Amino acid sequence: MADKFTSARVIGNDLSAIQPSWVPPNLEFVVDDFEKEWMHEENYFDFIHARTLVGCVKDWRWLIRQAYTHTKPNGYFEVVEAPVWVFSDDGSLKEDSPYMQYLKNLKEAGETTGRKVDISSELKPWMQEAGFEDVTEKVYVVPLGPWPKDPKLREIGKWQYIQAQDTIEAYGLRLYTQVLGWSPEEAQVHFALVKQQLRDRSLHAYCKVYVVYGRKPELNV
Repeated sequence: MADKFTSARVIGNDLSAIQPSWVPPNLEFVVDDFEKEWMHEENYFDFIHARTLVGCVKDWRWLIRQAYTHTKPNGYFEVVEAPVWVFSDDGSLKEDSPYMQYLKNLKEAGETTGRKVDISSELKPWMQEAGFEDVTEKVYVVPLGPWPKDPKLREIGKWQYIQAQDTIEAYGLRLYTQVLGWSPEEAQVHFALVKQQLRDRSLHAYCKVYVVYGRKPELNV
C-alpha cells in the first residue's frame, strides 16, 4: 500500500515486534493490542484493512465497532479471512484423515479459548450491524495444490501447496500443547502426518477466502 500510494501515510499494527526495518518512508509500524482501546482518534483513517485474525479475536463485534469509530465518513473497512476448514468435491479428503482431525482440533481449541476460527461468514452481518453501508462479500476458492485445470487457480494452488504446509506448526503448536493438552512430541508427530497428507497429489482440496468491505456513511450534522 505504501509503495502504491506514495502520498498516503500508512500505519501497520501488530501485537509483536516482527516488522521489517527496511520500509518506504511513508510507512510506519506500531506494536499495539487491537483488542484494547485504539490509540488513534475517532474518524482518523480513510481505509482500515484487517486480515488473518481468526483465532486471535475474542469479540469481533467490538473490533468492528472500533474500526467503524476510527474510520472517516466515506472511508472503508475491509476484512480478509479464511475459515479454518477445507473442502473437497471428489471425496479425496477423508473425514478421518490427519488434516481433517487437525482442523477439528483447531476449531475445538478456538472454542475453548473463546477465539473462534470459523467466523468468516458472519463478518458481513456484523459490519452491517456496526453501521457500515454498501457492505460487500466476495468468496474466493483457494486450491491446496496445483490440481485445478484452470491456469490461474493452478498457479494459486502451487503457492498454497507450500504455504499450507508451512503454517501447520504456526497455527497449531501452541493450541495443541497449551489448550488441548498434547505433548510437544505428540503434536509434532501429528503435524508430520498432516504435512504428508498435504503433499499427496491425489488430494483435491480447497479452502475459501472471504473478502468483506463496507463504507462508513456521512455523519449527520
